[in-house]
Amino acid sequence: MNLVRLSQVVDLVADRSLLFPAWKPAWPVQLPRTASIFAELRKRDVLIHQPFESFDGVLAFLREAVNDPKVLVIKQTIYRTGSESEMMDLLREAVRRGKEVTVVVELKARFDEEANINWAEALESVGAQVVYGVVGLKTHAKMLLVTRREGRHLRRYGHLSTGNYNPRTARLYTDLSCLTADERITADMDTVFDHLANQNRVPKLNDMLLAPFELQQRMIDMIDAVGLAASRGENARIVAKMNALTDEALIHALLRAAERGANIDLIIRGACMLPAQVPGLSERIRVRSVIGRFLEHTRVFYFAAGTRKTCTCRAPTG
Repeated sequence: MNLVRLSQVVDLVADRSLLFPAWKPAWPVQLPRTASIFAELRKRDVLIHQPFESFDGVLAFLREAVNDPKVLVIKQTIYRTGSESEMMDLLREAVRRGKEVTVVVELKARFDEEANINWAEALESVGAQVVYGVVGLKTHAKMLLVTRREGRHLRRYGHLSTGNYNPRTARLYTDLSCLTADERITADMDTVFDHLANQNRVPKLNDMLLAPFELQQRMIDMIDAVGLAASRGENARIVAKMNALTDEALIHALLRAAERGANIDLIIRGACMLPAQVPGLSERIRVRSVIGRFLEHTRVFYFAAGTRKTCTCRAPTG
């Protein structure tokens, strides 16, 4: 059932005092309003926390790419963009301006199949290259990659997100967006796009993790490292924020780490299949769900093992 349709009921409420006041997100503090976003990304990465910071920053990044004559290539994944999308209009404008545009469209986006098919046809009609990902797998990654000529060299700029490229849900869902010019990460993004377009062998990446091929095992390895640190009496903690926890292998890894003495905080919006009231572990594993004005959509995983600490957001999936 598409429960999102119930949101239409809100529009029928006559007494507006029953509703939240209108929310106006702030402009991303790290992004310049007038200077070039590309120039800013050459200095540092930019992290955007939606909806507290505006999705308009991502739109500004794409808009600058479309209007910049030095930009040669734009590649993007489409999962949920809605039936009306400025981003799709910008991609079509990029084709009209002579840029090479590649779009990976996921047709199995629940309740958004019709909109995605329509966008695929609209993009193909103006000359964009439209591909549909790997057979048998859902392309759930949220990636936007821009290639720009700078002097005698080509430089890539990328956007990765836990959220969809949908301005409407960007006002309702909490998500993290990362804009970067990091050469290793953007090279990984280009490799993943090539894999999705050509369905070649699973690529070897520098820093990114590609599900379902690498992500699960890497997560288990990191959880086990925290458990090992706990068994040595060192600092050992995990904080994980996700939509749901239903993967049995990850659940068993978390239980092993807790048995060794690791402290684990899980912030889970939906289903959690972790066994309740496990003797001796309940005080080690704390599970909570944040229910408020915004839908908690961010995926963030934090691991502290000994004196070394690492933090990662969810890697794109193929």
